[in-house]
Amino acid sequence: MKIRERHVDLGAFAFFQGAQGVPLTETLNEIRATHNEKRAKLREQSTRTQKPFEATIETLQQLRPTVDAAWNEMLRRHGVHAPPIVLAGLIAILGLVALVVDAIFLGPGLDGLGISDPALQAFLVL
Repeated sequence: MKIRERHVDLGAFAFFQGAQGVPLTETLNEIRATHNEKRAKLREQSTRTQKPFEATIETLQQLRPTVDAAWNEMLRRHGVHAPPIVLAGLIAILGLVALVVDAIFLGPGLDGLGISDPALQAFLVL
């Protein structure tokens, strides 16, 4: 009797084999063979999954000297502090966040002026 691919309770399988008069060594060999087959399939699937990651690592290791050279050049030009563009970008992002928060808080206040449509409120506040 071949163990099928689906999950089989080992105790129930062994009981069935014993009830059918199948020798213990034959049952153990069948269980061992099924286990080895599943192990081989698992290793094959793991290898198939692992190979793309290994290829990505190898590609990144080849790019590392170029990236390190660019990083060192950037450090030589600007020093260890962030370039001024980072501060300008941060100010712009915080300004947009403040605008959105302001719109969220002021939008419902337009109800008092008779503007109750949420889309119109958002348009007028922004």
